[in-house]
Amino acid sequence: MADQPILATLVSFMRGLLSVAMARKNSYRSIIAVVILSAALLSFVQVNFVHASAAIRRVPNIPLNSFETARPGDCQSGSGRLGLIWFNNTANTISTYNQGYYSNIVTVNIGDNQSYADVYIRGSFFTCGNSSDESVWAMNIKPASTNGYRLYDLQDTTLYRGRANRSNSWSTKGSGVDAKLNLSGLADGKNNNYLPCGATYYCETFKIGLYRCFSSNGTSVTGDCSTDTETVIVMRQKSLNFSLTPNVTVNPNTVEDGSSFTVVPTVTKGGTTPSEAANVTLERIETQPGQSPTSTSTSSPPFAAVKDNGTYGVLNHLVTGYLEAVTTLPAGTRICFVLSVDPSANGGGVASTPNPPSPSACVVIGKRPKTQVWGGDLLVGGDTDTSISTKSGKTFGSWVEYAIFAVGTIKNTASGAAFAGQGIATNASSLFACDYSKLSFANTTSTASNYATANCSGIAGTIGHYSNVLSVPDVAARFPTNSSTPVVSGSDISSMSGVYTVNANLTISGGTIPKNKWVVINAPNRDVTITGNINYTNAVLHNLGDIPQVVIIAKNIIINSGVTNIDSWLIAKTGNIYTCETDPKTVSDCTNPLVVNGPVIANKLYLRRTAGSDKCNGSDCSPSGNPAETFNLRADAYLWGYGLSAGDGKIQTVHTTELPPRL
Repeated sequence: MADQPILATLVSFMRGLLSVAMARKNSYRSIIAVVILSAALLSFVQVNFVHASAAIRRVPNIPLNSFETARPGDCQSGSGRLGLIWFNNTANTISTYNQGYYSNIVTVNIGDNQSYADVYIRGSFFTCGNSSDESVWAMNIKPASTNGYRLYDLQDTTLYRGRANRSNSWSTKGSGVDAKLNLSGLADGKNNNYLPCGATYYCETFKIGLYRCFSSNGTSVTGDCSTDTETVIVMRQKSLNFSLTPNVTVNPNTVEDGSSFTVVPTVTKGGTTPSEAANVTLERIETQPGQSPTSTSTSSPPFAAVKDNGTYGVLNHLVTGYLEAVTTLPAGTRICFVLSVDPSANGGGVASTPNPPSPSACVVIGKRPKTQVWGGDLLVGGDTDTSISTKSGKTFGSWVEYAIFAVGTIKNTASGAAFAGQGIATNASSLFACDYSKLSFANTTSTASNYATANCSGIAGTIGHYSNVLSVPDVAARFPTNSSTPVVSGSDISSMSGVYTVNANLTISGGTIPKNKWVVINAPNRDVTITGNINYTNAVLHNLGDIPQVVIIAKNIIINSGVTNIDSWLIAKTGNIYTCETDPKTVSDCTNPLVVNGPVIANKLYLRRTAGSDKCNGSDCSPSGNPAETFNLRADAYLWGYGLSAGDGKIQTVHTTELPPRL
């Protein structure tokens, strides 16, 4: 597309030419229109014509072009006529005046080495004070005088200018004379005559003469003959040499139902010249679980030629991106985007092999399971890393009811139950973690001026690096074993009582522990797999000795996916605890929520459940915070432990000491 400042300059220049038109002997005057030659690929120059007033019009009422609008003031007194001649190369059959006969702009396919342009010679006349019904011709048209050789191969010598039957009117549509203009050596940047007209164009002016005679009948000359020498402007764009490479990105690449993601398409330009205007098409491919892919395409309006103010090189051009909300798609859905651009390449004025579409950028609809710790603190010798969800402007995530102490980084896990209930009424990723996770400890002073040094960047929701984490108690040492310790012989824990050991890996099928019974399985070098729920009795308890309790001490503890409740201490001090026996691949794996009622100690805790993190219920998105795992440190664990230490099974709530009176 031609530069608008250049176009405005040329239009202004054309009107200037009209104002200095020289009068001829007869009442007939002519001006040759300015010729504009554009790029190797067709560039349409848009001109907004000024419509004539009601007193100056055409019969029939067709708008005037810019030359006609400017000329009535040149009428001589009396009943003379005023004539115009212009060049264009648009078809006579196009009805719209500024795209057909009356267009006074030449748009041609012209490259660096093209030596000519096909044009039409057009014309009209103005009646001035003459009100008679008449038609007018220009006859014996031929090139003459200065640069006449540049106009050649005229297909006719007679031009019909049209008909008019009232005063102060322009004539109806006439005919045209096909011809060629020799452009060799003009505006090619190789001589000193070209003018600066933009970083990517060469412009040059030259004079050309046109001889013609007046005729009122089209068969013989009935008036004066004259030669007008007029100015022609040649505007030539360099041959195009560009490459457009499409690309598209999405952020984030995993989202939940009710969340949103951003699609950002870009086009990168290479080559030595600006590109053409180009069309981009963004294809969206959606594949739901168990269904065939469906595809929809969005073609944006052509973006302007990719330019960089004359400094050619790589330029990233941002095509309109958008934010997509996911509200009804099931987990496991995959949404991919592919961007294509047309044309994508041109070299030396010739269309090159197009660049392929962009690589696909995909978003997977999934779940971000949450974990909750009730009734206690979280002590971590390394990092804690959980996920958050932002829906309807609120953030939900994993949380600990009280404090978090971590030697490493705490990422997206809130202390002080910050994410409980309705979550945080903003996007937590944009906040400093210290602002909402107020019981997460660090060994530096945290103030508004030193968040960074306090390891509370907040940009990734991180805090932590508490170097003095409390020591982990040695629970196994409290329940020693020896050669006389019984070995577990079955899998039903409800039939056991006291301290046990194992001589092989153990599977516990679950069971209900009655009152006045506790079980400790001390197997620090063996793996224990739990395949069924472990429950404490619901009977009424009367003293500390009635409290049931289970303590499982193992190297690794694996909990099967079907287990939903474990009333037990889980101790894997040197090993790991897995909340599901397999690493889930889809949201259809490990789908049951899990509740553990008791202290948990592990070298690493692998949270594998996919339950919870549910869809919003209308505007209520609190179900998004529903946990997959809940670790609940209840009072019964404290009371049972206190009862073992007290020895007599009594809980002392009041302690009185008699002191002597002070004299």
